[in-house]
Amino acid sequence: MRKILRTQAPECLQQAATDMTEKYVTTVSDPNTKARFRWPYKCYVLIRQKLLEMTQGRCAFCDGPFTGSPKTVEHFRPKSKYPYLAYMFDNLFPCCIACQAAKKDRFDEKLLRPDDLEYQFEDYFMLNLREGKLEPSLMASPEHQQRAKTSIDYYNLNMPERNVARINMREYFNLKRNSTSEHIDINDFDYRYFLSD
Repeated sequence: MRKILRTQAPECLQQAATDMTEKYVTTVSDPNTKARFRWPYKCYVLIRQKLLEMTQGRCAFCDGPFTGSPKTVEHFRPKSKYPYLAYMFDNLFPCCIACQAAKKDRFDEKLLRPDDLEYQFEDYFMLNLREGKLEPSLMASPEHQQRAKTSIDYYNLNMPERNVARINMREYFNLKRNSTSEHIDINDFDYRYFLSD
C-alpha cells in the first residue's frame, strides 16, 4: 500500500455531491424503496480519471495494474453502511477487482488509508522479498502491526498470484536497472513499494 497524495475532487462532484448524497440517503432510509446508487456518467469518468492520476494508474491498495480488471472506484467506508459518504471524494479510491472482491462491503476502523497524511509504508509494513509478501513490520508498535494485518487481510494483499507478480516485477525492475545507464522511473512499474531498496 503505497502512500498517495489526495487531490481535489473534480468540479462536477464538488457541485453535485451534496444533492446526490441527500437523495441517496433519503432513498436508503425509506424501507419501501430499493436504494440504487448511481453516478452521473460524465462525472464518474472525471472522478475515476482524478483518482487514477493520484496512483499513476494503479490500484490504491495493492499498487498493482488494472490489466484484465475494470478500473473500479472503491468506497473506503462502504456506501451501504455510510450512505452519507457515498459521493464524498475523500472516501473514494481507485481499486482493482481483486482488492474490491476481497474487501466486499466490510469495514474496520483499523484499515489503513494510503492517503492519510501521517501514513508511511515503512511504519506499518516490511517486505518478505523471498516470498513476495507484505508483513506487519516487526519494528512497528502493536497497534500499527494490527492495522497492517487488518489491511493485508481485508484486501487479500498476499494472495499467491500477487506474491508471484511482485517477485517477477522486482526481478524485471532490477534487470532493467542493471542493464542501462539511463534513469529508470519507478512509476513505470507495478508494486513500486516492493522495488525500493
